[in-house]
Amino acid sequence: MKKIINYLEGHIEPLIDYWLSTYYVKSDEYELRKNVDGFLDAQRKETISLFLTAFENIRKGVCAVPFFEEIGEDRRDMNTSFKDVYSNYHVVYTAAIEFLDVQIQAGKVDFSLEEYSKFILFFRKLEINSGRHLFEGFLQRQDSSY
Repeated sequence: MKKIINYLEGHIEPLIDYWLSTYYVKSDEYELRKNVDGFLDAQRKETISLFLTAFENIRKGVCAVPFFEEIGEDRRDMNTSFKDVYSNYHVVYTAAIEFLDVQIQAGKVDFSLEEYSKFILFFRKLEINSGRHLFEGFLQRQDSSY
């Protein structure tokens, strides 16, 4: 699994660019904010940072990124719909697996089936556990009128 994490970390920018161009630009959140100067670049930087933190946690055997709660609060405050938060969150993980698969199919990298399977299972656990933090942050009530 370490080999896969190292590969993805070394290719973090093309991975995030793949997600942005394949999925994020089709989201409602992007559509609402695409004309805001620097928004897409800020989204790119935030996602790179989240992935790097996730990779660090994976190395430690931790299956969550707790500060996703802050991202959830931020998206709620930006009036991003829950549907969009939910979709955007999960397609980031999908895009990472697709990116890795494209690299494997193109012969740019090779992993054993065992290593790949362990990575996918752990990555899914990370997705589930970190998602809980994201959604809790999004669903927290700011005040009694919310």
